[in-house]
Amino acid sequence: MRLPRKKNAVSSNLTIGSKLLYTDYMDAKRDTKRIGNISEIAVMAALVKKHRAVLVPWGENDRYDLVVEDQGTFKRIQCKTGRLKQGNSVIIFNTESQSKAGRQSYRGQVEYIGVYCPTLDTSYLVPIELLGTRGSMRLLPTKKNWKNNPKQRMLWAKDFEV
Repeated sequence: MRLPRKKNAVSSNLTIGSKLLYTDYMDAKRDTKRIGNISEIAVMAALVKKHRAVLVPWGENDRYDLVVEDQGTFKRIQCKTGRLKQGNSVIIFNTESQSKAGRQSYRGQVEYIGVYCPTLDTSYLVPIELLGTRGSMRLLPTKKNWKNNPKQRMLWAKDFEV
């Protein structure tokens, strides 16, 4: 899917082989509402493709963006946008909301963080209890971590892909 180009948009294309993965997703003014909406829709679409029942709360005042039915119980999901860092080997994302009042954790208010990484066009569903104040999932091991402590607790993105 190619998003329409906006005036003053920052073009950052990423191609792997012949597949264009990332283009014009974030514009120069950081339209965070638009970026968040795209991530929310991407997580929702990934869940629906896996035949999950997805509910959307009415309005903007809830601490969660989606609700999914899981074996007769409802699980709340807060959606976030993931960014590739450290040489494209790790996906990072926020696990707290930020406002004028400061940062506020989602712990106790959601069961999952739904992460959409636009660079990879992939969605992930990560249990909140596995995350700290900053979320990250590894795509590739680092030489340092693997050599010094191969059993170190790392979250692997492939384990949470929707």
